[in-house]
Amino acid sequence: MPRSVVLGLAGAPTVVVEASLRACRDVLAQCCDVQGVTGGPRGLMEGAFTPLGGARLSSVPVAGCQLGSGRHAMTPLGIASIVDQLEASRIDALVLAGGNGTMALLEAVDAESRSRNLGLRTIGIPKTIDNDLLGVDFSPGFGSAARYLALTIPSIARDQLAMSSMEPIRVVETMGRGTGWLAAAGAAGFILEKSELVADLCLIPESSNMPIPEIFDAVEEALSARSRAFIICSEGFPFPSSRDDYRAINHSTLLLGGVARRLARALQAEFGRSARGEVLGTQQRSSHTFASAADCECARLTGEWAGRYVLEGRSGVMAGTRRVGSDPLALAIDPIPLADVASLTKPLPKEFWPVDSQRRHHFIEWLWPIISPGVSG
Repeated sequence: MPRSVVLGLAGAPTVVVEASLRACRDVLAQCCDVQGVTGGPRGLMEGAFTPLGGARLSSVPVAGCQLGSGRHAMTPLGIASIVDQLEASRIDALVLAGGNGTMALLEAVDAESRSRNLGLRTIGIPKTIDNDLLGVDFSPGFGSAARYLALTIPSIARDQLAMSSMEPIRVVETMGRGTGWLAAAGAAGFILEKSELVADLCLIPESSNMPIPEIFDAVEEALSARSRAFIICSEGFPFPSSRDDYRAINHSTLLLGGVARRLARALQAEFGRSARGEVLGTQQRSSHTFASAADCECARLTGEWAGRYVLEGRSGVMAGTRRVGSDPLALAIDPIPLADVASLTKPLPKEFWPVDSQRRHHFIEWLWPIISPGVSG
């Protein structure tokens, strides 16, 4: 039975990640000393551990995370430093919430611990708004971000409709550095509204080979038919030179952003008509008032089962999810080996690509149970 467990977060927070950590802490606190790591991976390397009472973590949707977080490019020396700190503090188990990079970090810590015969247990809790993590039906955090986009983007289109005589072209950018799950959710919002509005184009990284003339042709067709064009794009869609707009370095990865404004400028130059590029930034992951009930429940379940896995003596696994019902949504929780998800990416399947009405309806059938109305309390 573990005596001391550290919980933490790596990468950006979501509005439900505290609920995951809270549920895990509540399971473990019955028989373990539970500590939190402040500052994410860097805090692990520095041994920044602190007692974690229930009051520090919210069970309801909230922006950010009181433990803080961060990203750090890990080297073998950094992994060794983490294990040194855990060993020095006599920690028996490490539980981290995060995405595929976090699962790779946990897998490396697990391997280093085993090489020293320490018996440290490593458990992952899924967390990413991008929904690019394998081993889950959907990742906690994605549901609320998707709900925000499905409700917000059609409203932005209505605003453009009112201003179309002055601003006939609008491009709205979502997050999604490597996948189009979030952009597709924004496009699906028009179907939910059952309105006359549509996304004339939805540009995602998975369809990055779409030639520029084809983009221009689609916009020209929309302008001819309705005198306006509305476009959604993922931040990772590689429109030429889009990366020049935002050159901040995020540990080892270039942060993207600005493709909407670059594309808007190109369309304005091509058609001689006013175009606006909108970048929907961190509010996609921080707008807790848009949290979905299913997302909150998924976060709670994965956190709870992560705690159970620690008590069962498991190690090197993530609390994965599998859909076993859609009306209402029902999830089964499975232990997924970290090796099966670490550093791997789950793209948006082709049958969900937002390129035509049929595929968008197919995606909505999958998405609706996740974003249906209601906020978990």
